[in-house]
Amino acid sequence: MKRLLLAITLILGGCATTKPNYFVETIQDNVDNQTIYRAQDNKIGYPDGTNCRAPKCDITFGTERDDCAFQIGIQKAIDKGTTRYKLIVNYENTDWFFIDEGETLIMKIDGKRIAFSGSGSGNNRKVLKAGELGLEHAAVHETAFYPIELKTLKKLATASDVQVKLVGQNSFAQRCLTPDNIAFFARFIAEMENK
Repeated sequence: MKRLLLAITLILGGCATTKPNYFVETIQDNVDNQTIYRAQDNKIGYPDGTNCRAPKCDITFGTERDDCAFQIGIQKAIDKGTTRYKLIVNYENTDWFFIDEGETLIMKIDGKRIAFSGSGSGNNRKVLKAGELGLEHAAVHETAFYPIELKTLKKLATASDVQVKLVGQNSFAQRCLTPDNIAFFARFIAEMENK
C-alpha cells in the first residue's frame, strides 16, 4: 500500500503546474541617475483546446520542457524623470529559438491584436552549463525587451483572455496568459504606482 501511495504521489507530482514566482528586483544606477524595477519568472500558459492551462515546469528536458520555455516579465525604468515600461521575454530550453527583431511579440488581448516591436535576443543569448542556476542539463537562454505603453499594460493586467504569439528566426510559438499570469502584471502595476 505504501508503494502504491508513493507511486501515485510521484505521478501526480510530475503533473504539477507552475504558478508565477512574483519578485521585484530593483536596479539602481547612481551614475546615470536611473532606477529599474523588474519582475520576471512569469512562466506563461499553454493553449489546451479553448482553455489556457498553467505550464508543467518540473518535467525533464527533452520531453515536455517546451511547456515552460517562455516567460513574460515586466520592467519599469525611471530615467531622469521619464518613466518607460518594457515587457521582457525570456526563453530557456535545450535548443535556440532566436527571437528576431521587429514585431516578434504579438498578443490578442480580449480579441484585439497588438504587436510589440523589439530588438530581438541577439545581444542577450547565452549557454548555461549543467549545474548552473540549478539546472540538471545544459540549456540556452535568450532575453528580448519590448516597449509597452502604460495604458496597454493596464489593458493586459485587466484582461480576461490573452493569446500570445512569439516569433523566432525559423518558427513561432503560441502561448496564452493564465489568470495567475495576468494577476502578475496587475500586482506589478499596483506596487509601482507610487515609485
